Amino acid sequence: MGGFVVLDKTEFSLKLKRLCQSQGMFYAWKRGEKQFPLVPHKVEDKGSGNIHLHFTAKTELTMTPGQELLFYFVQNSVQFFSSGNILKNDEGWTLEILGQTFKREKRKNERLLTFPHHQVFVYFQVTKEAPAENVVFFDKTLEKKKSFLEKFLKRTDSQAGMTGFRILDISQNGFSFTASKAERDLFKEGVHHQAQLHFNGYIFDLSEVKIVHACDYIDPRFGHVPMFKLGVEILKGDELLNEKIQVMLGEESKRVEISSEFENFFK
Repeated sequence: MGGFVVLDKTEFSLKLKRLCQSQGMFYAWKRGEKQFPLVPHKVEDKGSGNIHLHFTAKTELTMTPGQELLFYFVQNSVQFFSSGNILKNDEGWTLEILGQTFKREKRKNERLLTFPHHQVFVYFQVTKEAPAENVVFFDKTLEKKKSFLEKFLKRTDSQAGMTGFRILDISQNGFSFTASKAERDLFKEGVHHQAQLHFNGYIFDLSEVKIVHACDYIDPRFGHVPMFKLGVEILKGDELLNEKIQVMLGEESKRVEISSEFENFFK
């Protein structure tokens, strides 16, 4: 049911320790209630499958010693689940994990919509630039579209020798971005590139990506300006980027669904 697989406690403990090292978060909830983020600090193996997870809360919470919490976290496209009882100690709060632990694979092609709520850009080294400012508007009614076009296409800040494009959506396997006709002509399908991806202030180096398709992109906000959507496959990427994408997917679209599915499974 739900794709949950029992996971060995030793392996689960190692995953928790990695979560602490990466300064990640996990999400917990009381049965039938909303999730809240918690920050793990230390993992202690107490023997006989008893794991103590020391944590702090990111927001004001009312917790009662002995109360059960269900929780999950994500690493490398895998969701990890368990439950624990709250303990209070001198250093703060601890989850005592006595019961079974589980994992569930996530779809690698699950896509995160990044425009307009996230600042995600990809930068390529190309031989010439074709900036959005070169678009000429002959129809005065289209002049109003120009500010939107410039905002959409371009470009947080210029990178030396590189051209940047606003990313529409992204997954672990690839992403898509929009380009004008002149910009589209800078790329050939099947050609491999190096790229740099900027994700809400974080920078990731992509050592090998490939343009896999280019198709017409229609958006009335662009007026009659011909635009194209380019699909990119990530051949050699950054594991930290994968983790960030999965966390964002969990935060934005799946958290309620995830908690409901596990709660129904773990009765």
